[in-house]
Amino acid sequence: MKQSRSITASLILCISALILSSCASGPKKIQTFQYQDYFVENPKQVEKGLSVELVPLGNGNYKDHVELYGFTKDDLPSDWRMNSMSYYPEVVDGKNIAYTFGVEKSIVAFSVKIENNTGHILRMGDARIYLRVEDEEPIKAFSSIGNPNLVNHPVKNGSTTKFVPYPASYIDNDNSVVDFITRQEIEWDQNREKPLLSLTYHYGTLAQVIKANKKNYKLINSVDKEILPGDTYSGLLVFPALVSWPEAEVKFYDVTTQTDAAGNPTEKVTLNFKCKLQNGQYWWDSEKKEWIPGDPPSVSVK
Repeated sequence: MKQSRSITASLILCISALILSSCASGPKKIQTFQYQDYFVENPKQVEKGLSVELVPLGNGNYKDHVELYGFTKDDLPSDWRMNSMSYYPEVVDGKNIAYTFGVEKSIVAFSVKIENNTGHILRMGDARIYLRVEDEEPIKAFSSIGNPNLVNHPVKNGSTTKFVPYPASYIDNDNSVVDFITRQEIEWDQNREKPLLSLTYHYGTLAQVIKANKKNYKLINSVDKEILPGDTYSGLLVFPALVSWPEAEVKFYDVTTQTDAAGNPTEKVTLNFKCKLQNGQYWWDSEKKEWIPGDPPSVSVK
């Protein structure tokens, strides 16, 4: 199935087009992009004292999550600032916005709220949470955000070697969210058609946005996470998969809702969240420097 561009890739193409057209006269083409997100049919489910609410994170609601995607120039290396701020000019609540869950193609991600009224400790590291798609192997959620800190890495160019900063998780190939997103940045940049005056895109830019907001990048299935009785915990659920299938399911398998005096499980439940693909569109308002949902004006902007 053909993938739609994410807001990140579309904005980068938009900036490149504006650079090339700045010397030309006449009307400018309004930039648009189409995206795909998942919609959860029954987002809140309650079973035997366990309440789980699942909200998709995607292009359609990125402006509602400045706590995840917002950054300032001070969050970037000084020699990255001009280029990176040019690639991400949209400002929401005083911060530039960079959608971190995808460049050209969005990955499957959710915001999750768990209320524990089971009477015992929920150990999320023991939970089995999978993305299920027909005719595909079960996909396990990430258990680590990763290390976004930049580390100089030797890169050979012919007979010379130079040191280029990359996120530590990418260098370690640790199968974390940061590792996955950085590899997506690199693949996109190396395969895209670059205009003559295209600005350099720095690999690890999205990792720096994650670093700036790392306290908000809590994974619910982190191996060391426990939710005490009566507590509510909010976090993220992210899968190493692209938003593409018409239908998918997020399943919480065998979550313990009751234990005996020794702490051994005596009752478990399975929660199933059905997801369906939905389409959307934005157009770029060059005066406001903002992505506007819906169809663009019928007349090109001069």
